[in-house]
Amino acid sequence: MRIKIIAVIFLILILLYNYVGVVRNLVEKTFLPSKFNEYSFLSDNTVESKDYQIKKIIDGELEGAILFNTLTKDFIINVRDSDSDRYNQGWCSLWKINKYGKIIDSITTNKSIAKHQDFLLEDSIFNQAISANKVKITDFIISLDDVIKPFHKWSDMNNFIYLQKNIKTSREFNSFYDINNTSRSGWNGTGYFQLIHNSSFLYFKANTFKSSRSFYPNISMYLPPNYSRKINTGFLVLGKNSVRSTRAYKEVGVYLIIEK
Repeated sequence: MRIKIIAVIFLILILLYNYVGVVRNLVEKTFLPSKFNEYSFLSDNTVESKDYQIKKIIDGELEGAILFNTLTKDFIINVRDSDSDRYNQGWCSLWKINKYGKIIDSITTNKSIAKHQDFLLEDSIFNQAISANKVKITDFIISLDDVIKPFHKWSDMNNFIYLQKNIKTSREFNSFYDINNTSRSGWNGTGYFQLIHNSSFLYFKANTFKSSRSFYPNISMYLPPNYSRKINTGFLVLGKNSVRSTRAYKEVGVYLIIEK
């Protein structure tokens, strides 16, 4: 009889651990190595190493990729309007960041980026050349690739960005009536990350979702082209991590990686 009672209690504890977020979070936090207590969210603007720091510069979700002007060495960032109705009408804000990480211009628009030739170049000679069809604006404006590729191996400690630890906070289940498969099954939680940038180590934490297959922190990273590596400016981008995102809005946005 005693063995059965112990078995039942053990089974209940396992079920609580696997399905109740408060219990899972309490257990995992209890055994979390103390070094992770030093990690802060990127939105706290306190992440830094000896040579670099990460600062939030723009609120909101990135629209498309970050662009780079090979002529002026400026970065062009397109961010969705925070009002969903305005965003559905095409409203976004365009931001121009110079190679030193300074915001030098911004506009709000409901037109495509290509319609803002003056904003992109601000050089009358080249604007005239474009107007005369001698050159194309795409000769100077290029789209940067997200260096964090799909199916990134987050648990591989040899990667430049590595998920060192993940603490689960709440369980999520697929809806029975979700015929469009917009929901998901897994755990919301907090991921603890190590980022290596130009041989400098930066540590931070971020809201992260874990399914049975992988981790989904919804983090992107953009760097200048190889031929512009003397520009040490880079960007981390945090977006919502699902339709039912648990990431706080203050976390969502574009973050600048810059030398101190």
